[in-house]
Amino acid sequence: MRNKKGIALMIIMAFSLMLVILAGTILAILTSSGRLNEHQLRRTLAYYAANAGVQYTLECLRMATTVDLGRGACDCCADPTRTCTVSFVIPQNGQDYTVHVRIGTVFGGGFGELAGTRGLTATVDYTI
Repeated sequence: MRNKKGIALMIIMAFSLMLVILAGTILAILTSSGRLNEHQLRRTLAYYAANAGVQYTLECLRMATTVDLGRGACDCCADPTRTCTVSFVIPQNGQDYTVHVRIGTVFGGGFGELAGTRGLTATVDYTI
């Protein structure tokens, strides 16, 4: 009789251990998945912030106005041989996305360049 009770106790303990390990594994997977989803959301928001900065800068250049995004003006239209960087902050859900738009000099029409155009590069700083 004692032997049967000991075996039943061992089976219950082994089953309980397997349930704890399974629950821990499921929790780890869900936590990792949540972090990946949050990172993807932040990357998507950063992409759209950069796109908005480029569109605004293009419109300012098209209208030949001073690019002013609230953090100091950058008049790149006055001197197309000059490179300048415009930075601004987009607040989103308690997170700040700092967008930097670099406006390059006018291309001369070399290999792979369209004469009379300027290069734009946008980068976004954000924390994960």
